Formats: sequence, C-alpha cells, structure tokens
Amino acid sequence: MTSPSSNPNLLEVKQLKKYFSVGGSFLKKSKLNVRAVDGISFTLKEGETLGLVGESGCGKSTAARAILRLVEPTSGEVLYRGKNLAALSQKEMQPLRQEMQIIFQDPSASLNPSRRIGSILEEPFKIHNIAGKTERKERVIQLLKQVGLDPEHARRFPHEFSGGQLQRIGIARAIALSPRLIVADEPVSSLDVSIRAQVINLMQDLKETMNISYLFISHDMAIVEHFCDRVAVMYLGKIVEMATSEKLYTDPRHPYTEALLSVIPRMESGAGERSERSLKLASPRGGRLLIKGDIPSPANPPSGCAFHPRCPIKEKKCETTVPELKEIAPGHFVACLLR
Repeated sequence: MTSPSSNPNLLEVKQLKKYFSVGGSFLKKSKLNVRAVDGISFTLKEGETLGLVGESGCGKSTAARAILRLVEPTSGEVLYRGKNLAALSQKEMQPLRQEMQIIFQDPSASLNPSRRIGSILEEPFKIHNIAGKTERKERVIQLLKQVGLDPEHARRFPHEFSGGQLQRIGIARAIALSPRLIVADEPVSSLDVSIRAQVINLMQDLKETMNISYLFISHDMAIVEHFCDRVAVMYLGKIVEMATSEKLYTDPRHPYTEALLSVIPRMESGAGERSERSLKLASPRGGRLLIKGDIPSPANPPSGCAFHPRCPIKEKKCETTVPELKEIAPGHFVACLLR
C-alpha cells in the first residue's frame, strides 16, 4: 500500500445524504423516507485507496452512486478537485466523467450481451469524441493487453468469457479514458475465490502505473485489509468508524467494527462457527462480546445510536443520544458514546 498522507485531496464528501420515498398510494398519501445515506463525510487523497465497508443494506453502494451522480443526492456536497459535483448540470458533468469511472459488481450484467467486446471498449472513446476509428481499435488492443487478455478477444461476445475475464473487461472499460478516480463496487464478490486475488493484484498494478485513486466498496474485510490504505465503516447510512487500515485492524474501537473483523477467517483452534446473526468476538479491552440480530430498516431507524439494539455494551444514554463521529486519535474517528 502507498503512503498518501502528503497528497492533496482528490475527493471531499461533506454531509452527503440520499433518501428514497417509498409507500403511499391514491388513498394513502403518506410516504416513508428510506435514509439510505444519512450524512456521511470523508476525504480521498490522490493515489489513495479508501475502503467503504459494512453489511448489505448499510448504504455503501448508494453512497458511491450518489458521489458519481448516477443517482441524485438529497443534500450535501461532493467536491472533486474542488468542484461541487452536486451543483453541476449534466452538461457540466460530462467532461469530468472522463476522470471518474466505476467498476460494477456483476460484470456479466454490466456488459451488453449483443455487442462484441471491441465495440464495448470503443464506446468511451466515441462518447467523448476521442480518437478516430483506427486509433480507437488500436487503443482497444492496448487495453486488452493491459488487463491480461488477448487482442483476439475483441471479436468475442460477453457470453464467451469466464467471470474473471469479464471483470477484466469491465476494468479495461473503466481505465480506457485514464481516470483519476475509480469507484469499485464489490468488484470481486461475484468471482471464485481463486480468481479474486488475480483481479485485486491487477487493480493494484493499475493504481501504481496510472496513479488511480480508488473508492473500494466491499463486505470482505480480508480483501479490504490487503488492498486499502484507509477504511470507513458504514452502519445504517452513517460512518461509525474511520482509520488507516493498520489502525482499524489492530485497534478497532466501535463494537460494530469488531463484529465485522471477527468473521475474517483465521487459523484458530476452537474458533467455532460464526454467523452474521450471532457474532462472538474478542473485545480490544478483553473479554467476549455477543452481537445478535439484523440491521434495522433505514425507513425506521432506531432512536439515539442506530447500533444500540444490537450493541452488547450499550448504556441507557445510547438509546436517546446520537453519537457524533469524533477523532479519538490522529486520523482515527469513531461514532460511539462509550469509546
């Protein structure tokens, strides 16, 4: 991993919110607001990889799409190189989209099955009116080589490739215009375990050779530890802990972070079975903790600390007071009333 502390911020997210209205009908007008993203703030430096982690439904993928304006934010600011993306028109966004790309979770669903791979990889150049026909085809060949595929693959259709090869094609499409920021939304979760390391190593190589900054979304804490410089932990639309990867994994301070880390496969005797519904974990202060239950609905979040219904160390004040994300050590932020 790099050490990007001296680099300027490429991305600044300030109090970003994304609510969805659900329910209501002709007879019943009232609707519920689903707080998918509920006021998150973080920065991403040049050349840095920031991991955004949490259980399914915590809002991390919605946050990524709101940052890229693939869905419109409800409120907040997204500053990319100092420009507030949330305030730009679609026409004003167009030039910046060359610099911001996304790698989707399911490569087979993100590629048009009726088009050849060469045509798919030429599309970014056509949209942004870059290069002529001959040069576009040459660039496609270069892209395929860059991600470890053969030039002749350009003539094939998506169904002729394995899952790992399809994700390499998805990565090739993402780097076609030499972006500075790539949002990787669970890029290896649909791949076989044996292929995941190859794709992660490819992404790491591209980061170093192209100076790419990644917002890396995942629920696989083992991969995040290996790949990310810093990690932000999301729970029910909010960031509850953020620190360098080394600090987060050696000294987690939020009980929810501890629960996520406890399910990383370890070579331990007598570890027993673990599940997301009942997690036994070692507290950094000693002893054992037990976390039960499912993540609450973002349409009806708990009062006070959103994690208190599942928290094994909660106190009465946790049920009524919303904790702020505060810095407890240089670069280490925690939203917990008890830590």
